[in-house]
Amino acid sequence: MGVFGGSIDFAKIGTEMAKTYSHWLNASIQIVDPNVDGGTWNEWTNEKTGGAPIVLWSGRARIQHLTSENMYDVGYSQTSIRGIRVQIPLGVQAGFIRKGLQIIVTDGGNDYELEQLQFVISSAINSSYAWGRTIEAEVDMKSVANSTWSGVAGNVKSETDEPIAGVTVRSFHHEDNLWIMDYETSTDALGNYELPADAGVEIAVVVSLLPDYITQYYDSAGDFASATLITPVNHEETQNIDFVMVLS
Repeated sequence: MGVFGGSIDFAKIGTEMAKTYSHWLNASIQIVDPNVDGGTWNEWTNEKTGGAPIVLWSGRARIQHLTSENMYDVGYSQTSIRGIRVQIPLGVQAGFIRKGLQIIVTDGGNDYELEQLQFVISSAINSSYAWGRTIEAEVDMKSVANSTWSGVAGNVKSETDEPIAGVTVRSFHHEDNLWIMDYETSTDALGNYELPADAGVEIAVVVSLLPDYITQYYDSAGDFASATLITPVNHEETQNIDFVMVLS
């Protein structure tokens, strides 16, 4: 029994309130399953990539900003968490909304900067009678701002145009009159390689550890002094850093 002397029809109240609630929807979003289980580890970006994301739902939503960014010290670095509260109509077929799904803002309205971010759902209330589902999500603003990755890629082959598999490719940067190794990888069966790199840092790429071939520095050089240096660009892979190995 309700306080008004009769039972309360929460479902009916929810239906009526939904009509008013629709006027508060100020943005458009997608709820996405990143499907990381179907991906592979990407050493350039330090995350799993390659799994095809699945859009579970898209439509109008209400976005509210939570408190200002919180700074957390995680021992080796500091994070800056920005949170939003998202509400979507109850009747939509969004399925079960769980922690770990992503929210992509496709139209932020007056908050257009939200369209540049990818939020991760931290909690969701899947209510039966409320006139909207409430979702809270977060993004690490410092990680976004400081996100730097790049790489170099190429092919290693012999003078007879045969790919050379399993050889070591390394990158070095120059510091305090020393050449310091940064990253190392190996060529695949087709002689191809992909090597992580630090954006904006000049590097020398070297193919070595080949008993039958002369160690080579890009581009067809015999030592660091004559090597052609490469400056990787942020968020790009510098390609065609190729080597044609000469027999020793």
